[in-house]
Amino acid sequence: MAAEQGYSAQIMPSAGPGPVLTSPAAMGSGVGAALEGAGDAVHASQLRAYQVQREQDRQSQAADFYHKLAQTQQANDALVQQLRSGAEPGGAGHVQNVAAALEKQGQDLFGGITEQSVMQAARQQWESYATGMVRGAQDWAEGQRIGKTVSDSLNTVNVTVNRLMHTDDPQALAQTLALFENQAAHMPVPPDVRDKFLRNAREQAALADLAGKSARDPQAASALLDQGLYDSLLSPEQRDQAARENAVAVSRADALVRQQQAAGLAQAREMVATAKAQIANGDTIDAATLAQARDALRASGDTSTAESANGLIAQDQFAKQYLGQTPLQMNNRLAVLQAKDNRTKSENLELNYLQSAAPGRASAFREDSAGYFARYGTGNLVPPPLNLADPQSVQARVAWNRRVSGAAGQQINVLTKDEAWSLQQAAQQGAAGRQSVLASLDAIPDQERYQAAMQIMPGDAGFRHESQLSPEVRRYVFEGREVLKANVAFLKPDTKTMTGVQASRLLGVLGAELQKSLGQMDPADLEAVKRSAGEWLAGNLSGHSRAADSLTPWDIRQAATYALGGKFMDGRQYGGLGRWHGDNVFVVPESMSEMDFVTAVYRDRWAKFHAGHGPTMALENAHPVWIGPAKYRWETAAGRTVRDVHGHDFITDLGGGQ
Repeated sequence: MAAEQGYSAQIMPSAGPGPVLTSPAAMGSGVGAALEGAGDAVHASQLRAYQVQREQDRQSQAADFYHKLAQTQQANDALVQQLRSGAEPGGAGHVQNVAAALEKQGQDLFGGITEQSVMQAARQQWESYATGMVRGAQDWAEGQRIGKTVSDSLNTVNVTVNRLMHTDDPQALAQTLALFENQAAHMPVPPDVRDKFLRNAREQAALADLAGKSARDPQAASALLDQGLYDSLLSPEQRDQAARENAVAVSRADALVRQQQAAGLAQAREMVATAKAQIANGDTIDAATLAQARDALRASGDTSTAESANGLIAQDQFAKQYLGQTPLQMNNRLAVLQAKDNRTKSENLELNYLQSAAPGRASAFREDSAGYFARYGTGNLVPPPLNLADPQSVQARVAWNRRVSGAAGQQINVLTKDEAWSLQQAAQQGAAGRQSVLASLDAIPDQERYQAAMQIMPGDAGFRHESQLSPEVRRYVFEGREVLKANVAFLKPDTKTMTGVQASRLLGVLGAELQKSLGQMDPADLEAVKRSAGEWLAGNLSGHSRAADSLTPWDIRQAATYALGGKFMDGRQYGGLGRWHGDNVFVVPESMSEMDFVTAVYRDRWAKFHAGHGPTMALENAHPVWIGPAKYRWETAAGRTVRDVHGHDFITDLGGGQ
């Protein structure tokens, strides 16, 4: 190591030659001698005073220097710690920083010293102190440099060893050992320290390499141990310990393989069971994946389950073939195959498929006919998406429903089960939710709307009935419902007054006529009609600030008409209640006026006469009894049912209606 330059003493220049003195004798007289004596005395006195002053200056300057030196030494203890803490890694620049600080301190210490002897002693003292300070800085910096080198070397070992645990490079261990050899050769440490470092590094490398190989392939690691690959790197104890740990890894790997094989077979069997259920439901399966499961089962010796998978793969072709067909079509084909005596192998497979799948498909159809076509339909048999806020979407769904219903020979639900459930959740969110869903259903035509309402709230006859009301009528119904909740007596007229008695009689007539005309209706539906009529009256009266005592026949007529889904247009009543040849009240189809109904009844009777199915008596002597939307049987005043010429009930079916 290069020696640090020390501090050299600086010597002040010596005084030049003094002035030439003239002797008193040269003055040539006795006066000169006297003067000489007096001068000597004065000079001696001055010399003594000068010498005293010089001594005092030397003592003062020396005392001041040593005082400053003591303060500087004390301050340098803290300064050195500060410079060390701020030094670069490895102590770089520390010696230079100490030397620079000492240089400035020396300039401050020597200021004010004029005595040469004091200056020489001060410089010698400072030189000794400063040299010791620099040497201490050099020693510390060298220690830091060596420490950093060793630390870097250890970090290199850690990084390299970690790589060995994760790499599958076959040359990684040899490369790592060569790196450690080269690194150790350049470490500025004693030989015994270098040897210990290298030995530990080689052991860590060997153990890490073995651990990585054992984790990835313990069988291969066993082979390397048996070949002695690690004998020169590990102690016998380390090698034996590593071998024991690897043996545990081998056992664990074997158990894992067995576990994975068992899990794989279990998964394959589960796939077969799932495929069997899918085929039974009429669904298609992933035949390619099932074939892989079949091969795995066959290889494991489970030939029985493998053959089951093979049969399911064969049946999948029929699952695809029968997509888009209804249960009726499947059952018809099933009957044909069952009746056939000499079936081909393919027909037997098809028969097996139909026997398995047809019941599940029929169940799915009964549960959710629209969803059935969403699941099993193809092409234009798949229901288009429904957005009740989009008229084109509603139109497309209604057109699909009518087309598929006609092709299937039966009415298909307009909503899928999931769509109905979603609307049901919204309708159950209080009165506001109920009104919102009913308003959204207004976009659907009457016939499909009633069906959709039944799907949404299957146990709520009121909801189905409300879906057939116009938005304005429905608004009065909901307002009246709230009025009656707040005041249950709102629709109870004061029978102590004439107007109250008249209003009470009108309410009784309304109830009786609805009961008589709708006597064949389901009781829950009849009750829903009566309730809507009353709620409409309450809402209308309240909205016009009227009391129940003010009810008029016109109010009752409106309530009955609106409650039955009818309307008033251009001065005519469509739907509601009509009267047949007197006071025989009946329900008029909502698309007809009373006169339209009469015309349609006679036209239907005339057509049936010509077809040989006419009634056995004049319809004027009976009255129509509602038995379904726009469908009536006929009954006499004595309660006898009118028959046709063949003895069957004479039925007038006008089509359409509510």
